[in-house]
Amino acid sequence: LMSVLSALGSQDNKTVAIKKKVRDVVMFSAKKHKDKMPWRRHPAWLAFKFVLHSTLVNNNGAELGAVLYKSAMLQFMVSFIKLPIHQQDPDLLSQMMAKVSQRTHKLTVLLDKVKPHLTKAMQNQVN
Repeated sequence: LMSVLSALGSQDNKTVAIKKKVRDVVMFSAKKHKDKMPWRRHPAWLAFKFVLHSTLVNNNGAELGAVLYKSAMLQFMVSFIKLPIHQQDPDLLSQMMAKVSQRTHKLTVLLDKVKPHLTKAMQNQVN
């Protein structure tokens, strides 16, 4: 499919390349049942993340789009932790809080790195 699309399409210089890591690994539930059910990430989740990321990057530029995407994913994870079903399992809650901490650190590092570019980009959008 990609070869057909690349042959028929044209390359747009405004498009920013986005790389996504696909962790397509079969995991097993940690529950102590006889038959541990395998699970994997739903393909729609990857599609949702890609659409969100590419939309934010194409509409706001690479730096600001990346910051907005990471902020949105962080907000989603924080709201996911607040759901009552996660209060039952302290191990899952601990893992989710560790992931939120890692994402917060990554966002802070990214903001420090692109802060001058973001200030200029936001000023240009306002004007």
